[in-house]
Order: sequence, then structure tokens, then C-alpha cells
Amino acid sequence: MPWSRVPLKQKFTFNTVKVQELMSGDQRESGRIPRTIECELTQDLVDSCVPGDKVTITGVIKVSNKEGEFSQSGV
Repeated sequence: MPWSRVPLKQKFTFNTVKVQELMSGDQRESGRIPRTIECELTQDLVDSCVPGDKVTITGVIKVSNKEGEFSQSGV
């Protein structure tokens, strides 16, 4: 019987969510815009939160530039 190669397939599921910092009353009154950060949720965290939930994120920050974005110096 000849050998056949079957490619390995792995299902990789993730969610990308935008997390916005909570601000106290005096910060809101000063007109400051809350900071946001995008987080990728993987494995058992997928579908673990919905918009409006208050969450605590602990992890490693990995900075990545999206294709087509340029630095402020234009290089």
C-alpha cells in the first residue's frame, strides 16, 4: 500500500476585543479621552466576555504594526 501524505489541520479560534480603561469622575470632567488597547483572546477565553463587561486583563504586551501604517517620521 503506497504512503499518502495528509496535511495536518489545526483549528485555531480567537477573538479580538478592544478594551477601554475605566475613568473616575474627575478624569471624565477634564475632557480626557480614555485609552484603548486591542487584545487577542485565545483558547478558553474565546467568547468569555461581551461588550459592556468589566474585565481585568493580565498578560504580555506585544506591539505590532499593521501593514500599511507608517511611523510619525514617515520612514
